[in-house]
Amino acid sequence: MNLQAIVEHLQERVARLEATRPRRRVFNLLQAAQFLGMSASKFRLQYVQTGRVKGVRDGGRIWRFTQEALEELLAAEQAEGDGK
Repeated sequence: MNLQAIVEHLQERVARLEATRPRRRVFNLLQAAQFLGMSASKFRLQYVQTGRVKGVRDGGRIWRFTQEALEELLAAEQAEGDGK
């Protein structure tokens, strides 16, 4: 097997593996607020500072939120609204 054939074989394997792996979407603070339909300042005050949404800080001031964490927040809020 020549080198080019090995590379092509590995590229095919990587493509198959990536196709089966679910993608995790990651949002910054502004994108997360837009995903939830609110302003960034409201999102920061209501959720980030109170710890109601799980986020990860990248170094200093930049927050990252996964789509799963935001969907969990929406589900929890909906459950709270249903319980009232």
